[in-house]
Formats: sequence, C-alpha cells, structure tokens
Amino acid sequence: MSGQSAVDESMLTGEPLPVEKSKKDAVFAGTLNQQGSLVIVAKKVGATTRLAQIVQRVREAQSSKAPIQHKVDAIASVFVPIVVGLALLTFLFWWLQGGPQALHTALLTTMSVLVIACPCALGLATPTALTVGIGRAAQLGILVKDAAQFERFAQTQWLVLDKTGTLTEGRPEVKQIFWMEGEDTSENQALLCQLEALSEHPLAQAVVRAILPTPVLSSPIVSFQNHPGQGISGQYQGKQYRIGKPEWIQNQLKREPLTSPFDQAQHQTLMVMARGQAIVAWVALEDRLRPDAAEALQAFHKAGIKTALLSGDREGVVMSLAQRLGIVEALGNALPEEKGQFVRALQQDGQKVTMVGDGINDAEALAQATVSVAMGQGSDIAKEVAGLTLIQARPMDLWKGLALARRTQRIIYQNLFWAFVYNLICLPIAAGLLYPFSGFLLDPMLAAGAMALSSITVVGNSLRLRHCCRQ
Repeated sequence: MSGQSAVDESMLTGEPLPVEKSKKDAVFAGTLNQQGSLVIVAKKVGATTRLAQIVQRVREAQSSKAPIQHKVDAIASVFVPIVVGLALLTFLFWWLQGGPQALHTALLTTMSVLVIACPCALGLATPTALTVGIGRAAQLGILVKDAAQFERFAQTQWLVLDKTGTLTEGRPEVKQIFWMEGEDTSENQALLCQLEALSEHPLAQAVVRAILPTPVLSSPIVSFQNHPGQGISGQYQGKQYRIGKPEWIQNQLKREPLTSPFDQAQHQTLMVMARGQAIVAWVALEDRLRPDAAEALQAFHKAGIKTALLSGDREGVVMSLAQRLGIVEALGNALPEEKGQFVRALQQDGQKVTMVGDGINDAEALAQATVSVAMGQGSDIAKEVAGLTLIQARPMDLWKGLALARRTQRIIYQNLFWAFVYNLICLPIAAGLLYPFSGFLLDPMLAAGAMALSSITVVGNSLRLRHCCRQ
C-alpha cells in the first residue's frame, strides 16, 4: 500500500539479489524485508498463499511415493519356509532309512539344518552395513534421516541442483571494480566505500565488505540520498557523486547507453559510480560459487552421473554457471512447480534422481525426487522434506556421501553373497550329505558355532565402512 524497501525472495524464487518493492507491488508470505518499511494488505491468506500451495504440493509428492520393499525381506519370507521344508524332508529321509539309529540320525540332522540355516547372517547383511554407513556419513558431515534414501543414493543417475545457497553461497560479493583511466583509485575507492557504508542495501554492504578496512576521507560526505531501486547519491568537496544501476546513471547524466568494460557482463550485477557527468568506476557483483563446487561436479561427471541446474535466478546467470561447471541441463527463472515437474519427467523416463536444494522453492522437487538432499543452512521445510542433510553445505561432502552410499551398497551385496554361499555349502553338510561317504554328521553344537561365525563375518565386513572416504 505504501513504503519502499528491498525484499529477499530467494527462499521462494532462488534469486539471490533482493527485489525492490514499492506501492502496488506484490509481496509474498515467507519472504524477508531487508530495509525500509512497508504497509501491506493481505489479499491471500491460509491455503491460498504461495507458501501454502508449495507445502500442499510437497505433501502430495510425499504421499505419492510407493513404500519401499527391501529385497532382503522378500528373500527372507521365501527362505524361511524353504528351510523348514528342507528340515522336514531331512527328518523323513533319515527316519525312513530305518535301522537302530534312524530316529537319532533324523533328529540330529534336522536340528543341524535348522540351527545352521538360521538366517541371522541374511538378516544382518543389510542393517549392519546401513548402520555403520550412516554412522560414517555423520562423521563426514552428512545427516541421514531416511536410511532407505541413503541406500537408494548409490543408484543415482541424475543429480539435480539448485543454484542459490547450494552451488553458490547465497549472498552477492564484489567480483571486480574497474576504474576508468586517469582516476585517482585510492581516493575514489575510499569515497565509494564511505558512500556505500551510508546505505543499508545488501549490494552496498557487499561493496563495503570488499574494501574493508574502511578508508578514511579528508572531509565528510554531505547531502546523502537513497534512491530506492536505483542507487545512492551524495556530495563530497562540492562535487556530486552517484552510485547505482547503469540505467539510472544513464538517465541521470542524460547520456547514450553505457558500455560495460566487463566480459559477459550480462551474467553479473553491475553498478556504476559517477562524478558529475563523468563515469568513475564500474562494479561487478556476483553470487560467489562455493569453493569446492567445481571439484565436486567434476567428480560426479567422471562417475557417469548427469547433472542439471534449476534456479529461479536470471536465465543468463544460470546458463553461464552451467556452462562453467559442465552441467548438461539448465533452467533459469524456474518456479517451484517447474522444478518438481522437471524431476517428475526424469523419473517417468526411468531415471533415479537425486535433488539437492536449500530453499522453500526447492521443497516440491525434493519431495518428488528419488533421493533428496538439503543444505544445513537452508530453510526448515527443505530440511524437513529431505532424507539427507549436508551439515556444512559443502558440495564435496555430497560426493563423499555418494561414494559412501555406493561402498555401503557393495558391502550389502558382499554380505548377502557370503550369507547365501554359507547356507549353500553348509545346509547339505548339515543334512548329512557326507555321511554315506565318510560317516560324518554335523553336530548341532558345531552348526551353532558355524552360524555364529557367519554372523561375525557379516558384521566384520560391514565394519570396514568405518574407514571409507577418509578426509
């Protein structure tokens, strides 16, 4: 209704820079006012707000998932009746053989079959590996809320990533300051810093951070003015200075369109500093890439995993970052529902999709994905939906998590292999297969020892995960 301010909408849109708001502009529930004051009227409340609609779609995506049926459970449900049947057949076989020791032999072999076939190793194969793997994941900075998702993480075919707060740090930083020829860089830098220090705008704060410690001017700045959505102005030693958007500076100076000195400047946020009618400097700002993002994505690509970048940020910024990181698919200006649709389309093609995000705008895609990963500094709803959370928000931790999940899966398969081989070898011996040739019958006490040894083997194999993916 009235007022001027900059609003952080990144949690909904993925756009890292605050959006200027003034009279008649729409604002959204769940976004954050950065500066100034606003008088607003609620035109949508409750279930009709954008935030509530996202939450509803998250619930629908979660409820549409089929319950996970572990292969081991299915195998065990068949294995146990087969073993009981084999024990009965063993008893009948030796009992029907007749002789004074028939009943003794039948009971001895039947008990040996039942004891040695106890599916302890089979039952321990998966949970022990998962338990150790999840504990190791916590040591590596990955919290696992859903063990089934951790198990499925190893099968990832597509890695879908949000940009702001996931691959980037989520706050603008000065990339470069270009001083025009003949300008006194030292004095003008001090003046740029002091002028921006008078503003509360996030872009101004980024400039101040880049020039710290704050230089001292020989005289004060006077007539300072904040021009919402455009820039700032002030006088220093009788000269008028302006800092703001190139379009605003152009209009103020009544000049031809300004030419940026930066390459690919359309992928950066630009500000211009002017003194009177002269251009003093250009400032390029960028949402800084996380230090290990490129290394992590390179590791995923080498592993044969396809990557996609979905963001509510500008198309040019998203495409530029995707090209820089070697990402095969990119979508800018993406709404929350469009992110969810992208993930759903991949799944309909039979792909196993891991979605990584940090904002409310990622929640629908996170809920839809085969595996969902949230950043530890992200929104509460993203962490609530996600099955895995990266505590330190480091992309390389995501790669370590995948490597650990794959190792855990291999350990599970090894455990199952040895459990089945153990039964395949020991069951015929327990049933008396060697008796006609050597007179050897397996004592139930030895069978119990062999059964315990198989469980120890499975547990010991699982414990190897404690040393996986060392820092």
